[in-house]
Amino acid sequence: MEHTPWRWHETMDAEILIEGGQENDPTLICSMFHWQSEEAAFIVRAVNNHAKLLDALEQAVLFIEGVFPQPSPLLKQDLAYYRGTIKEANK
Repeated sequence: MEHTPWRWHETMDAEILIEGGQENDPTLICSMFHWQSEEAAFIVRAVNNHAKLLDALEQAVLFIEGVFPQPSPLLKQDLAYYRGTIKEANK
């Protein structure tokens, strides 16, 4: 599943907006309580960096598989965990 192609932003009022929404006006995604501003900032960072982090994990798995064509049982377990995480992120 893909999120909006626009960047997300948080406001001083702990609102989460996307830029470039309908007619290029910012679109409100959610409004949180002011004391939740740290959570709003975390959500925005997570959404805006999701694709880059997922790509980095996929590249790391490819690298590990290339360096260790016959991985140890422990490394196989780690690789299975990474692949599972990638699969979940791509739902």
